[in-house]
Amino acid sequence: MGQMGFIGRVLLIPAAFFALANGSSALTIAELEGSDAVQAAARLLPPGMAQKVVSREILDPYLAKGPPAGVRFRTRTEAVGEHLCARSVYSVALRLAADGDGAPIAGSLEAASAPVEQVEVAYAERCAAPEVRYAAVQSATLADAAALLHSLASLQATAKAGQVPAAQLNCRSDIAETACAPSAVSVLARLPLDAVATVEGRGGGWRVVIADLPPDSPVWEIALEGAADAVQAVALHRRAPEAF
Repeated sequence: MGQMGFIGRVLLIPAAFFALANGSSALTIAELEGSDAVQAAARLLPPGMAQKVVSREILDPYLAKGPPAGVRFRTRTEAVGEHLCARSVYSVALRLAADGDGAPIAGSLEAASAPVEQVEVAYAERCAAPEVRYAAVQSATLADAAALLHSLASLQATAKAGQVPAAQLNCRSDIAETACAPSAVSVLARLPLDAVATVEGRGGGWRVVIADLPPDSPVWEIALEGAADAVQAVALHRRAPEAF
């Protein structure tokens, strides 16, 4: 599959696609929980999506016990460049199915809306490695996200070689004075690109977030200026993670 097949978008799918494989408009909670990824995808996704799925995750309700809130499907990974991997995530919200009078049917589920596709990209040595961490691509195509990470990796390689990258660099920290020491170049050289969590297009620029582990650890927020394949400025910001 080419890169364009991974471009992030909300898919507008006719309601006819929500007819399940068995001809009904609903499936039971037991059927969902007892199915594997391929079987669940065949019931909840259009064929073009379902055939790409390799794993699935049942989402619990956010606030209280009840029927599953949705299902998150993941596609197989593909290499889209040197040390660059991509996959898609299809999210399907679920609700209780209703009878002819509109009353909910206990234990019976149906899709609440069209599936939403989220593109994810990763910087990794091997796409098949289980420890690969994927980043959500927001307001950008996969092609741009991949080009941006490639540009950042090239700048980092220059910094690791002890040379000054062509892009303008600066660094600031809300956490500790030593976070930017001894220089912005040295910080760039040691950034863990395999821990990128977000790649986002912002007008004429870009935003990349690198999240340390565990989840409440500080993050590197990187603002980049210029074309994705020709970054001209990199601003490094060490800060606390956003509160949710």
